[in-house]
Amino acid sequence: MTILTGKTWIYQVLSTSNWIQVGMGSGGGALMLRFLSTGQLKVPTNVRFMPEYSHWQFNETTQLIELLNQNEKVILSLKTPVQERNKTYLLGANNEQARLVNFELIEATFDLANAPQPLVSDEVPHYAAGTQLVIRLSGEAEHAGIETLNIPLTASVQTILLTLYRYLLKHDELSQVAILGEKDQLTNWPFEVLPDDQLMLSDGGIPYIATLNDGTKIEALSVDGRLIIGNRTMLLELLSDCLLRCNQAQITANKVLSNASVATILNQTVYQDFAGRAVIGQRVRKLLKSSETK
Repeated sequence: MTILTGKTWIYQVLSTSNWIQVGMGSGGGALMLRFLSTGQLKVPTNVRFMPEYSHWQFNETTQLIELLNQNEKVILSLKTPVQERNKTYLLGANNEQARLVNFELIEATFDLANAPQPLVSDEVPHYAAGTQLVIRLSGEAEHAGIETLNIPLTASVQTILLTLYRYLLKHDELSQVAILGEKDQLTNWPFEVLPDDQLMLSDGGIPYIATLNDGTKIEALSVDGRLIIGNRTMLLELLSDCLLRCNQAQITANKVLSNASVATILNQTVYQDFAGRAVIGQRVRKLLKSSETK
């Protein structure tokens, strides 16, 4: 059953008309299973998990996938995988109102070549700017080469990030992209100042102390998300890394993340995963008409 290898799943049950995540363990939290190629389950240390669920096996006789405890007793039986668009489900053998489902779109390790297929396969549009495009979250386009997504103003930051990820995943004709807030305007075409293999991100001019992956503490500027510029591959990496962190934090907290929490995660992603690959400060702020030069 190689389809289980390296996949991340959540256990859900049907309540009225909605699927809900099942709280597990004495301290709560959602059950997240990571299947290794050995057939064992790898459990992230910050996700609570019932310890008696130890490994799975495929029963050739019954054609069922079985979760076993440490005494080799079958605790849960699941039917063989069902693929629907971009999701894979494992339904309960005796109760189809329980299931395991893998995460939508976001893979455990980001790899552009192996990224999931887009949700829709519309004809690729032609843009006046060729392979360079400014994506405005909402509002009116200023001139040719600006695409407006018109994301609802009530949408959460996490929803906006996922929408952008899906859009960029779909449009592989793009090479360089600028993401512009709905209330901001550009002073000039942003790609003329874009360094090779680097991201450019606007900030609110508010310094704080950030910690890099190696433990180094630096004075950093808080990314505000009003303008993000980069090549498509790096933007997909940024969005994927940030969404993975959001998924992990949401599973651990067992609640929807606030916009402030997602903004904090975005900053952590920039300073920890893109240290040395991001340009932040006056050089980016001066590209925005509504910003003050500092």
